[in-house]
Amino acid sequence: IVSDTISADVPDGKCLITGVVYHQGKTINEATIFSENAKKVNSDKLGRFKILVDTADTYLIIQKANIPEGYVEYYQFKNKHHITLKVFMPTENVMDIVDKPVIYFYSPEKKNISINIMTKGEFTFTYPIIKDNNWTGSVNGNEIEVNGKKFPYLFYETQMTNLDFESKGNSLKGSVVNQENVILFLETSLKTLNFNSQETADFITYWGPKMVQHEKVFVQFWTGESYDQIATMEISPKPDNISRIFMVFSQIEDESNLNYENQILPAISREGFTVIEWGGSELPKQKLYKQKTL
Repeated sequence: IVSDTISADVPDGKCLITGVVYHQGKTINEATIFSENAKKVNSDKLGRFKILVDTADTYLIIQKANIPEGYVEYYQFKNKHHITLKVFMPTENVMDIVDKPVIYFYSPEKKNISINIMTKGEFTFTYPIIKDNNWTGSVNGNEIEVNGKKFPYLFYETQMTNLDFESKGNSLKGSVVNQENVILFLETSLKTLNFNSQETADFITYWGPKMVQHEKVFVQFWTGESYDQIATMEISPKPDNISRIFMVFSQIEDESNLNYENQILPAISREGFTVIEWGGSELPKQKLYKQKTL
């Protein structure tokens, strides 16, 4: 922030922001700048921009193709103020944590199996310890045995860049959930997905406390091939059914600017040798309002 002053020329309910966009010591032209309510503007050939935002806005997003996104956040855009900025675009993408992917196994008969996990990012933790991206062991009933020890599921965490909500054009599929309805929403969604009681309890006791920290959240589930953007999984022998469910959510403050439609969730099949994986990630709220123009 270079300066923040009152200006009689700024309309009531608005805050004028002017500034210059830099990346690695150079000014950046044709960067796209926008907020929750303000229409996008572009920086000129000298990196300069001017944007009029609502005082209700809580951040700016600065985008430029092939450069990690920049944010201006945690600063109050005061009524009838003129703020001047220097925006320094990051040199590296922010890492998103992929939380608690767990893998359950169900087999009516004992099987010796091999599980290969290839993540898009780096492992930060696995249990049991994975070797060369591969677990080997056996499954019988609802337990898996690795290195002579029995586990209710396999666990890993990873981190990656550019994790984002899935969208079609500027429209999202998902649900807006109020704080008081989080548990009911999760119970209903997981029942629709055909989770059993243990999977449901594991999921809700992990994600419920994180979600109820916010007054309102936007929630989106990924199923099937969408999970491949996190990690791919190969299992030998091939299961009769593999179901992979990943949940992303974000805090929201004003859903009126959110273009979305309700998501229809498929029921997973549990017949025969069945593998079920779930995981999730909390994303920055700015990613809900990104304009997919680059």
